[in-house]
Amino acid sequence: MGEKTPKKFIKLRAALVEAEMTFKDLGEYLCLSNGRITARMAGSLPWGLDEMYRIMELLDIPTERLHLYFPKGGLRDAM
Repeated sequence: MGEKTPKKFIKLRAALVEAEMTFKDLGEYLCLSNGRITARMAGSLPWGLDEMYRIMELLDIPTERLHLYFPKGGLRDAM
């Protein structure tokens, strides 16, 4: 069996769960389809900078932490 592909945007996913928000809820907030949200969360489509800032505001997360929720390529570097 092959290696399992790691999920991308783990901190963002956790913040959405904590806020009791679904991808559908996020899509409605951003005026994007569920498919577009899913593609962004999978890393198939890039997040727009405006979208990232709007999500940070929605989730009440300081923008100084944007790099933690939207790491390059969707994955944090191994520590």
